[in-house]
Amino acid sequence: MALELKGEIRMNNKEKIQTEADRLNLKIGTWNKKIEALSEKELSKVIVAMEYQNDVDILYLRRRYVVEIDIVGNEIDFSVLSREEYINRYGSDRYEDD
Repeated sequence: MALELKGEIRMNNKEKIQTEADRLNLKIGTWNKKIEALSEKELSKVIVAMEYQNDVDILYLRRRYVVEIDIVGNEIDFSVLSREEYINRYGSDRYEDD
């Protein structure tokens, strides 16, 4: 639900993601509530990655996570894994330069 603050309408994170999904002609499928609490900086990483269906590294409560973005048909899914879970599932190739 959009918030109104001093005549300015502010969208929550899910609404911002939905706006981008609409632009891409997609609807949101799987959703993780951690995305709702992301800072503007971290949320912008997710929004940029949506178009390219890239997994993206984020910080949430000072911990490293990865948002997995999958598009199946006209639906976009968002899953959040800790960096450790991501490495256990897919290997550490993504982080070889770290």
